[in-house]
Amino acid sequence: IPSIANTMLPPILKEMTLLGYHYEVFIISESQIIEQQFYLDEHDIGFAQDIKQGSICILKEPYCAVVPINYPLAEKNMITINDLLNVPLILPDKKSDIRKSFEQFLNNHNYRPDSFIEVSQNDPPIISFIEAGMGVTILPKLLINNLPNNVKAVEILDKDFYRTVNLLSNSSK
Repeated sequence: IPSIANTMLPPILKEMTLLGYHYEVFIISESQIIEQQFYLDEHDIGFAQDIKQGSICILKEPYCAVVPINYPLAEKNMITINDLLNVPLILPDKKSDIRKSFEQFLNNHNYRPDSFIEVSQNDPPIISFIEAGMGVTILPKLLINNLPNNVKAVEILDKDFYRTVNLLSNSSK
């Protein structure tokens, strides 16, 4: 998935290259597709989000709300999902792992946000809307490193709202 490819994969591939391994990397934006293709093809490993069966959880991480710096939520160090239910949300489309995780959490707790804007791509367009003061989005903590100065990430503290990054492997090694 792109968040792993962007943050965790480069040092892994660098080390594999130094050890003499040859590899092909496929970056796919939806974990469901990764899981389907993984079990159909002859891949050695794969990284996907929130896969329950046949994988090893290598990372459990919280989500953060990304808010304009002048928004009232930006004054807080931590928030809950309840804080997000009355603000305009800017969310990736329904295919996105982030959106699926968020909607599953909302459904499990019978929450319904007031309003949201759906964007078909994740980072650049969504962050532009946040910078313009049009609302708030959610991102895994791993993805908040390079945010513009006029937005802030605030950790969401709800024990049931997090993502897992899972390792799929066709090898016992």
